[in-house]
Amino acid sequence: MIIDEKISQLNYVRKASKLNKFWFSLHKNKLDKLILNYGDNFNIIIYDGEEANQFYILPYFLIKNFLIEEYLSKDKRLDKRWVGNISNHILRIRNCPFDFDIGLYFGNNNLIDNNGNFQKVNEDEENDYAIQNRTIEIQARVKQSVFRKKVLSNFKESCCLTGINETPLIVASHIVPWANKVEYRLDPANGLALFVTYDKLFDLGYFSLDNNLKIILTSKIKNFSPELQSVLDRIDNKKVTEPIKYKIKKEYLEYHRDVIFIT
Repeated sequence: MIIDEKISQLNYVRKASKLNKFWFSLHKNKLDKLILNYGDNFNIIIYDGEEANQFYILPYFLIKNFLIEEYLSKDKRLDKRWVGNISNHILRIRNCPFDFDIGLYFGNNNLIDNNGNFQKVNEDEENDYAIQNRTIEIQARVKQSVFRKKVLSNFKESCCLTGINETPLIVASHIVPWANKVEYRLDPANGLALFVTYDKLFDLGYFSLDNNLKIILTSKIKNFSPELQSVLDRIDNKKVTEPIKYKIKKEYLEYHRDVIFIT
């Protein structure tokens, strides 16, 4: 690929460091200017610098939810920037909790026309419906990431039942399930920080909470295996840790008891 002046003017072009897993940075002021001029209709081009033999052409609209204030680099530079890398076609942005497979966009010249302008992916490779679905999926993951961050912070980064604080094992569990009530999805007052085992049991309705945040076990517990009974007995009558900032709403607890809980 030849990176000429026209392409550089109409797209955000960055040379990556091959010595450091295709490391790159994106500066907010440059990105803001492109958005002002072209809206979402431009690409971010990341190339290896050696006659651009290896390059990625990434439609901005597809990855813009990775490029938000929350994920800006924490370095002390005056100019704000995002720092990332690409390894095995996986894009990672520092401070962003998830990654993105960009293999489709490796060496794909079809995203730029002969004048250097943005154009959609070739229909044979990916149709508009697939692009839209992928964009929606990324947006959902970003929102869930923000929800998780708020819920875990609300319970001091620990399980509100057990005190376990190994965060990879803690789930931001919805009281009213994600799929059931769209309007409650992102409310941190609809979340509990639960150890993975108890998250699953809570989702299945094996236990619930009263309005004072005290555990209620299902009356069906006697039908369970002794091992599962033991797991549930450990939390019987316990009260979850009081949330720090977002008080759990009673209507959410009532919904869980009425709809999810196995009585």
